[in-house]
Amino acid sequence: MGKTMMKKKRKRRALLISLGSISALLFLTIGIFMIAHIVNEQQMNRFLDGWLSGYSNDEIPAEYFPIYQDAAQEYEIPWQVLAAVHRIETKFSTMDPMVSPVGAEGHMQFMPCTWHGWSHPSCDDVGAGDIPEDELTDPAMIDTNGGYGVDASGSGDADPGMK
Repeated sequence: MGKTMMKKKRKRRALLISLGSISALLFLTIGIFMIAHIVNEQQMNRFLDGWLSGYSNDEIPAEYFPIYQDAAQEYEIPWQVLAAVHRIETKFSTMDPMVSPVGAEGHMQFMPCTWHGWSHPSCDDVGAGDIPEDELTDPAMIDTNGGYGVDASGSGDADPGMK
């Protein structure tokens, strides 16, 4: 398997797990209005027919449907909620860089303390924290600190921004 294909697979898996790992937070932050605005019946019917009209600001890129659906099944959350958050937070990962002005990063814009866990000594206030990179991406430390981060690519790192 070529490096490009492996990189795409790692990216897809990282996105899948990133999407699923915030499921508990999503129900509190996304309303039905946003879901209805982004995913309408006509768009879903086009997807089910195997066709999308093209990409616009509010149309979900076809490549993400299977990722949302896999995450929805694994983490028991509606795929439409994942799509809505992905659109709102990073315009379907088209922002460059995928880091907000307050420090949230990655496809779904995790704050470092939410990703790593609020038990880290530097976590307070809005969750920017001062977590060294090797700690921020360490799955064992994330587990210890109660964070939502996961190693989605199998690389040994739980990278929220997929650097």
